[in-house]
Amino acid sequence: MTPGIYVGVDSGGTLTNVDIVVQAPDGHERRTSYEASECLSGALEHSLIPKVLGRILARLPMELEDLTSDLEPVNSEKLPTYVWVGAAGYTSWTRDEFTTALLDIRPTIPGEVVAMGAANDAVTLLLASDANGIVIAGTGSNVILQSKDGTLHQAGGHDWV
Repeated sequence: MTPGIYVGVDSGGTLTNVDIVVQAPDGHERRTSYEASECLSGALEHSLIPKVLGRILARLPMELEDLTSDLEPVNSEKLPTYVWVGAAGYTSWTRDEFTTALLDIRPTIPGEVVAMGAANDAVTLLLASDANGIVIAGTGSNVILQSKDGTLHQAGGHDWV
């Protein structure tokens, strides 16, 4: 991995996991994760998405300080930071709220944020796993299959069914 700070947010229907990886310039990798009780589910009022994402990532500066405390300050401050949010509540109807949330949270994230993004949790899992299909059967349900031509076919994805 290229040196940097990588933050992944997996927010399903009932809880959220935040995974953090710091790939130091010296080649050493440091990892941590934490669980947040709030989630970005499809049941969340759209206008609350920025506030909830802010609370989910509120621990991030402290976690990063713990992970990078032994790095030279100049190096840790200049590490590029990448943030990805996979959320059950991300849909075409909530895209604008997620964009607002990412822009609101950006100044609170340590390091030089060079990329941020969000997608539905099922899409995130499918594309990250190099699979042809994915089934989520948790609080919510979602089925996505990818055709040989790359077309995605989806059923569900509307909270619990």
